[in-house]
Amino acid sequence: MKIEFRVNPSILRAALEEDAAKAHAIIDNIQAAWDAGDSFLTSGDAISDLFDTKSRESDSEEEMAAAATLMQGRLSGLALDGAMRAISKDAALAMCNALVDADPFAAIKIYGIEMPITEFARRWNTVHQDDKVYLAPAVEK
Repeated sequence: MKIEFRVNPSILRAALEEDAAKAHAIIDNIQAAWDAGDSFLTSGDAISDLFDTKSRESDSEEEMAAAATLMQGRLSGLALDGAMRAISKDAALAMCNALVDADPFAAIKIYGIEMPITEFARRWNTVHQDDKVYLAPAVEK
């Protein structure tokens, strides 16, 4: 079974457009682990899950969903970079300022990744190293 067929097509397409080589590396790596019979289910013990590769007992729906969730999560980061690249500085500032004025705890959601405004600005700045957005601290009126 091809795990990438279970990934949100918008995220898959956006990741491939942003960096096809990285996207294919993510897809190939997770697919190779699936084909080798690795389990994608977590035990809840972060240390154990990080270092212990377990063989899966079956190709259950739960296993397939866990593999697809992992792939989609990793591809979402690439898709998000592409989205950030497409947002102009003026638009980023307008979004941040409008949301901060309305609700300082507001968040922006792109490709399923929800970010507080400060995280949105940080990620935008990561992609736009030469033209960063700076948010003014909130001032009580």
